[in-house]
Amino acid sequence: MANSVEEEVKVFLDQMAVGAEMFHEFHDLPTFGGSDELQVTSMQASVVHWRQRHTEDFHVVHDASSNFFRNHDLWERMTNKDVPKQEMPLGDGTTVGYPLRVISTTPMDSKDSRAIQLCDIFAGLGARILRDDLGGDDKKFLDEVLLTGFGEVTYNGLRPSTIFPDQIPPRQLTGPDVVDKMSAIIFGPHNAARER
Repeated sequence: MANSVEEEVKVFLDQMAVGAEMFHEFHDLPTFGGSDELQVTSMQASVVHWRQRHTEDFHVVHDASSNFFRNHDLWERMTNKDVPKQEMPLGDGTTVGYPLRVISTTPMDSKDSRAIQLCDIFAGLGARILRDDLGGDDKKFLDEVLLTGFGEVTYNGLRPSTIFPDQIPPRQLTGPDVVDKMSAIIFGPHNAARER
């Protein structure tokens, strides 16, 4: 199929084919549970951020999410209190002490928690403000929200971009690796706020 389409589309089909081949090489389909670990790694990044700044133990309360529950065993391994004491290097050049001292993790339905509802509102507003295709009353309203103080809130997140590999397999880039880039995305707004 990739050989029968225009060059602009061919790269996507080539990537899908390579991904399918690699999946079968590295995974067992009957036992495969999914690859969406973004929520678990985001939770870890948040705990690491606060762990680097505070010595207290943590009780984590999070929005009940089926994606997070799917990888709950990974989260339990990451927050296990019996992990040997060690300083782990991070992609941004800092370190974090393990164990992470998360002593409880509690899922909470947003309808039962005002704090989770507030986080949902912030996440929704943040995602909407970043959209480039808004205009009219929506754009005017969001500009007013920014002026009332929301523009001072720091948050992190991932946005899609239009940068795609230009060959298959993708050429290795020079500069920071993906872990460094992810750390910069996650910790950048917080570090900027601390330096002010």
